Amino acid sequence: MSSPTTRLFKINGKKILIRGGGYSQDMMLRDSPAEWDTHFSYAKAMNLNTIRLEGKLPGDDFFALADRYGLLIMPGW
Repeated sequence: MSSPTTRLFKINGKKILIRGGGYSQDMMLRDSPAEWDTHFSYAKAMNLNTIRLEGKLPGDDFFALADRYGLLIMPGW
């Protein structure tokens, strides 16, 4: 039996365990900074540090807010 494969990620020289979830925007594209703030609060409350995006990429305000929350963003396609 082979041993499981793991990956070690480092950010700014510090080891990090990536724990995340998927995020899909409102189907009618009615997102707002207040809604993002709520969703990012939920992610932090669940001890997540990464959000994977699905669909259309949001604007710079989304990424700035994620940065304030300390969340990594993994854009999907």
